[in-house]
Amino acid sequence: ALETWEARFLRSISRTSMLERIRTEDIRKKLGMQTYIEEEVRRARLRAFGHVMKMGQHRFPRIVLTDALCNTKNARCGRPKALWISCLKADLKHRGIGV
Repeated sequence: ALETWEARFLRSISRTSMLERIRTEDIRKKLGMQTYIEEEVRRARLRAFGHVMKMGQHRFPRIVLTDALCNTKNARCGRPKALWISCLKADLKHRGIGV
């Protein structure tokens, strides 16, 4: 979904229609875009994780990250909600960092 939004946004910036049948990679090169939005989101999430982990044990963000996210008790129908910690673990795995 994020990749689709990014492609549509890049087409909007470059004033290129889907009817022109120009690849998104070509539009990206034309605009000088080097990184994908997904990578920027990953980088920001990891940066926020680093800030939280440097906080003291008594600080609320640290407590929430280490305790509350692991103790989800509400069972809901359908697919489980993506938790911030699960996204963070996926980002660390994508970077090749063991958890």
